[in-house]
Amino acid sequence: MSETSRFDYIDDMNHIIDNLWLGGHPSDIQNKPYTARPFKHVFALNGRPTYYISNGQLVITRPFDDNEYKLPDEEMLHDTAELVLKYSNKGLTLVHCAMGINRSGLIMGLALVKSGMTPKTAIDLMREKRSDLVLTNQLFHDWLMKQVPPDRLLEYV
Repeated sequence: MSETSRFDYIDDMNHIIDNLWLGGHPSDIQNKPYTARPFKHVFALNGRPTYYISNGQLVITRPFDDNEYKLPDEEMLHDTAELVLKYSNKGLTLVHCAMGINRSGLIMGLALVKSGMTPKTAIDLMREKRSDLVLTNQLFHDWLMKQVPPDRLLEYV
């Protein structure tokens, strides 16, 4: 199966839960037109200008590499996930990277864990709602699996 065909069935973005959406950049998702949504907040993780900008929309750019050998700065990951949660409480929020698979999956997954989900539940939900390819970057997947939901922190002391 070619790389292009692996992604043929992936939409440009998918609703995950509540006000949270996960997506990719349409120029990277072959033959998929951009679906307009009234996002109030957009987190762009791939370092390229986002294509969702409209009046009154807050765009937060936090680029990092989809690298299987080096995890991004953990403080930045936690800060970004907390911002995702904060803004999703105020309106529709999109977290996107190039394909909406690894970088956005890592931030979305961490935000879901911070909201109380277990890492496995968060990953399963994203894979169900978006694609079974979410978090196929093993380093990102393994790191997220070690995160602890806030309500379970005392169990790990």
